[in-house]
Order: sequence, then C-alpha cells, then structure tokens
Amino acid sequence: MKQEIIRKIDRLFSKWDHKNTPGFALGIFQRGEVLYSRGYGMASLEHAAPITSRTIFDLGSTSKQFVAFCLALLERRGKISLEDNLRDYIPEVGSVAKSVRIRHLLHHTSGIRDYLALMELAGLRYENEYPDEQIIGLITRQRNLNFKPGDEFLYSNSGYLLLGEIIKRVSGLSLREFAEKNIFIPLGMRNTHFHDDYTEIVMRKAAGYAVADKGFKVDISLLDVVGDGGINTCIDDLAKWDANFYNNRVSGGRELIKRITTQGCLNNGRPLEYAHGLFVDTYRGQKTVSHGGAWVGYRSELMRFPEKGFTIACLSNLVQTNPTCLAKRIADICLKDSLTGSATPVKAFRASGRVKSRSGSVPTAGIYLNALQDSFVEIILADGKYIFRDDESRYELYPLGGGRYTVSSGSKEIQVSADVWGRSSIILRKLNAAPVKFQKIRSTRTNSCQTPEIVGRYYSKELSAEYVLSLKGTKIVLERLGADKEELHEVVAGVFAGRYLSIRFKKDRRVAGFLLDYCRIRGIVFEKVAKKADGDLNHK
Repeated sequence: MKQEIIRKIDRLFSKWDHKNTPGFALGIFQRGEVLYSRGYGMASLEHAAPITSRTIFDLGSTSKQFVAFCLALLERRGKISLEDNLRDYIPEVGSVAKSVRIRHLLHHTSGIRDYLALMELAGLRYENEYPDEQIIGLITRQRNLNFKPGDEFLYSNSGYLLLGEIIKRVSGLSLREFAEKNIFIPLGMRNTHFHDDYTEIVMRKAAGYAVADKGFKVDISLLDVVGDGGINTCIDDLAKWDANFYNNRVSGGRELIKRITTQGCLNNGRPLEYAHGLFVDTYRGQKTVSHGGAWVGYRSELMRFPEKGFTIACLSNLVQTNPTCLAKRIADICLKDSLTGSATPVKAFRASGRVKSRSGSVPTAGIYLNALQDSFVEIILADGKYIFRDDESRYELYPLGGGRYTVSSGSKEIQVSADVWGRSSIILRKLNAAPVKFQKIRSTRTNSCQTPEIVGRYYSKELSAEYVLSLKGTKIVLERLGADKEELHEVVAGVFAGRYLSIRFKKDRRVAGFLLDYCRIRGIVFEKVAKKADGDLNHK
C-alpha cells in the first residue's frame, strides 16, 4: 500500500492515536492478505497496553455472521432446514411463535421481541449474570409478536440468541464448541472464541471504555449469553476469516459462501438487504457485504467489497466511535477510482441561524405523525445538532444534499419537504422497508382530560415488572426499576413519549392499562393495579 494512502488513513484515526485514549485496531485485506494493519490508542489505560493487530475485541453483533455460518453447516449436513418451525427445536416458545420458521430468525423477520430491550424494560442489568434459561424464559413469556412472521424486517437480537440455542440442541455441543470444532480450528483462528464465560481470562483483550466527565470510564458487561454477539477476536484472525470467504476451506466450498450471502425476502416477495448475518448492500456503486457491532464499550465493523476482493476490519474499545463511518471513509480513499457518487458525510448536520420551513430542505424540530399507521417520529434540536428519534433509537442526522439526510450507519434516510403553505413533512426510508410519510403536527399536547386518571401503578406479566406514573406539576413522570425517573410529554391524545419509549392508552374514558413501545418492541401490555399503601414500586 502506498505511503500517501497510509498517511491519509492514519489521519482518520489521529484523534485516538495517543497513549491516554482508547482507540482502534485496523485491518485492510485483499482476499485475506493483509495490506495494512495497525493499532491506534490503548487497549488498557490502566496498564498502558497499546492496541496491536493481536489485541482481542468483543465484536458485538458482527458475531452474527459466525452463528449463521454454523447454521449453514448444519443445514448442509441435513440436520436442519430453514423451513423448520422454531417450536420443533425450542417448544417452550409456545403458540405465540407457532408460525416462526428458522429463516425468519435468520433474516430478522420473525417479529420476536428483542431480548436486550426486554431486559432493560424488566429492570435486568447487563452487569449481572443470567443463565441462558432465564433469558430464553423472558422471550417465551411474551404473549405477542411485533408483527406476523415474514411481514416486516425488524432487527432482533432474540433471533440469533435462539439460533445459537438451536445449534446447541441439534449438535449436542455448545455454540462455542461447535464453532471452534467446525470453523476456528480448521481456519487456524486460534485467538477467536464465543465468550460464554465472563470469568474467563482472555489474554491481550482490550477493556471497553466510554467518555466520562474527566477522561474515560470502564464500560464492560458480565453478561455472557452468546449467539446475537459474543465473538472475541483480533485483526490477525479476521484476515483468516476474510480469506475463507474467497477460498472456503470449511466443508461446502464456494456453494456455502453463495448460500450465506443469499438474501432473504418478505411475505410479499420484497427482497431484503440481509442474508446470513450479513447486510448485502451497495456503497457508492460497489456491492458490499458487511455487518457492524456495538456492545457496551466495544464497536466494530467488518466491511467487504467482494467484487474488488477488498475488506476493512475496524475494531474499537470506545463507545463514542463509529467504525462503520470510518470504514466507508477508508473505502473512499482506497477505492476512489472505482466508486461513484458522493463520499460519506463526515460531520453531523448543524443548525445555522433561523431557517424557514418553506425552504423544504432543512428539518424543523417537532413531532411528525403518520395517522394511517398511528405512529410518530420526532426531530429534536439539541446542542446545535438535529437528532432524529423513531421507535428504535435516537440518531444524529448527516446531510446528503437536496433535503436528504441519513444516520451514521446508513440504515435510515429522511427526505425533508414542505408544501406551499410551509407545512413540513418527512419521508422515512428504513433499510428493508417501504418509505413512510410523516406530517409535522402544529404542537404537542401538554394536558389532557385523562391526565389525572392515568396516574397510578401498572403491571406487565410479560416483563414481571411494575411501572408507576405520577404527576409532577403538569408533567407525567414514569418510574421503573433500573432506570432514572423520566418525564413524558403527550404527542397526541392518549400517546405519551419519553426519551426512547412511548406509551399508548386506549381511546376511551376508562383507563385500564396501556401499550408500551420501545426499541424494537411493540405493544407490551400493562394493566392498571391497585395503589400500594407503602408507596414503593412492587416488582414481582
């Protein structure tokens, strides 16, 4: 690799290339051959250990491709079919999942609620140890799916957790043992494993960090449930994994690689940009096969340009980093003669002076409603930046030009427009979904005739948790285990939104309960219960 290109790449990481910051491990491969690898920053601030190509990172959701590869091996051996019903292997999921097939789990079209979000709502902390049976039990307590299996794409960690359990039950081996026997040992990936025991010492492992008021703080988890995540590996081993994509040394040859990159589809025939734990997409005119990951203090991206035989592995041990964006910027540098269109937006969109909504190109803060789907999104102006909030999370917006904005991962895009009266609307395009239009409403409601009636305690059997709604002045305050008290604001009559979650009351005068939506979860049922004399939360 030319020195000029290397200097440009190194400048991308200069912010973290210090002895007092966490940082990155970078690998750039050509069909598995290492073109360039380097560490930036420290694997351990406590022990002054620098990051190298042998430093071990937690991959988070980038791990999903390894689970899917294990599943493809079992399918090839005739041990499983993607058309098999989930209940054939995990009968305890019950009748709610009666039409869920293995392919639905694989392609995030099952409708099964995300277990990590369920844990948060139930007040279970990631810092605690929970056996697999308890986590699966949380999934099986759910009485509804987010949608009919196959109707929609909605990313769910539960699907891959359950796939890991299926591999265990079919093979008689733990997911870690099966992957080691069938993938890691044959490929010589001696520094890679599913980290299913949080007490295990892992040599050369980077500590996870997050930005704190004064420097950094440790950000790690003791949760050792694997399947949706859990791979611990390094740049050197990922080069071997990349080489296998072009010359598969595991059983199945090229046909197996073709299988794992075959995209799924919805019930209506709409193809998905998702295959076996891999997003199959394009970037600036070039096909990409990739997956990112985020778990506590770790961030990762493995982005492959298969038609160029070019791969970028970018691993970080700091929450406030974006390996996906950096991988695209590296592609901008290394593949500039092969790419078309505009380069990756580098900076989030910032407000600059007073903006007229008639311009139709700049978002305006407020609530945007889709009456047909009875859903809403929100644009928030905070610290000079525009934040987009939907039913999954909050995202900074990056400008694409012409009134179009994207989030840093590229998985969502909004088109801002205004009619002749200056009324703003946005069209939301989410990965693997049809575009949806939202109209800005004039103002949010702050008071409701029902407000005194909604105050009280509510219990969810699906979460085994009790929530309390109280009145603080004119504000409704939500209290729940494992979270700070949160003020809710009324979006439209009977619908209240918090920072991430929203609750919806029935449209009648009797307040018997509400439905809760939160980050890949829709419609958790809460029923109103009698007030307790002690005034404390009662979590059953």
